[in-house]
Amino acid sequence: MKKIFAKRETTLLLAILIVAVITTVINPQFLTPFNIINIISTNAANAIMAVGMTAVLIVGGIDISVSAQLVTVGVLAGKLMQMQVLNIVTMFLAFFVIGSLLGAVNGTLVARTNLPPIIVSLAMMNIFRGFILDWTRGSWLMGLPKYFLSLGTGKWLGLPISIYILAAAAAAMHFILRYTAIGRQIYAVGGNKTAAVRMGVSLSKVYIFVFASLGALTGIAAIVYFSPSGAILPTAANGLEMTIVASVVLGGTSINGGKGNVLSTLLGVLLLGLIQNALVLAHVQAYWQNILNGICIVIPVIIDAVNTKREQGEYRLPHIFDRMQPAKAD
Repeated sequence: MKKIFAKRETTLLLAILIVAVITTVINPQFLTPFNIINIISTNAANAIMAVGMTAVLIVGGIDISVSAQLVTVGVLAGKLMQMQVLNIVTMFLAFFVIGSLLGAVNGTLVARTNLPPIIVSLAMMNIFRGFILDWTRGSWLMGLPKYFLSLGTGKWLGLPISIYILAAAAAAMHFILRYTAIGRQIYAVGGNKTAAVRMGVSLSKVYIFVFASLGALTGIAAIVYFSPSGAILPTAANGLEMTIVASVVLGGTSINGGKGNVLSTLLGVLLLGLIQNALVLAHVQAYWQNILNGICIVIPVIIDAVNTKREQGEYRLPHIFDRMQPAKAD
């Protein structure tokens, strides 16, 4: 029984259940099939990016430029759609490839310069945002093809198409992390970089792969994010990167690397989405969502730090408790 409740997934499921029950008591409209599907669909783009961010955090990195990448991919691919040179298949390929290239830039800089990932991604966030705003002057991209809008509003077997895209992205990343050589290398680098290098793991290859994968999934997420409105706003998604990081950390992925999985991340996204939806139904002011994101980052990080120190035998009670220890016999 202790092993069951020690699993992160079990804890998250219990938290989701508690939030659902409490919110349903406050507002019976919460726990309805329509609202649950709506929550999953609304958070599908976040979940796709969170799946990619999971691999980056496992390797011991972080990428806070994802919101800027989301907009950059959307604008670049949107321009191609406006030129009517894409169909629905090549559109997916364009979003995927452009996102991969943007992510690979971050990965290459991290791998080649040995700079902290947060510094690299912070710089690239500003570069991406500045470039897109200068190019578009903040104007919306309108007149996009009907097939783009249909992806955001269409359904199949009663479920929004965005949920199927999310399922495909999550399944692909789960397979890579669990069943491939590069997946094992990602965990190895995140767990002990020095040992991984001694085993012959190429740090450059791993870093470029995880950042490019995040970029590719961010490109796919851009389709899900912008298609419901049928337009692309260059100033969209400000601050979204903090929600993504909060979801992944809440899901149990260690900010120090070496630990995490796709299922826990999806549960973390769902839990955060449920809480945010509950705040809306309870008519709580929107700025509390930012406070919530901060809490969801700092508390799991503190818990992870304490657990790490305990495992290494470095954790001990504060000095005030030393006086409570029984005296040694002479």
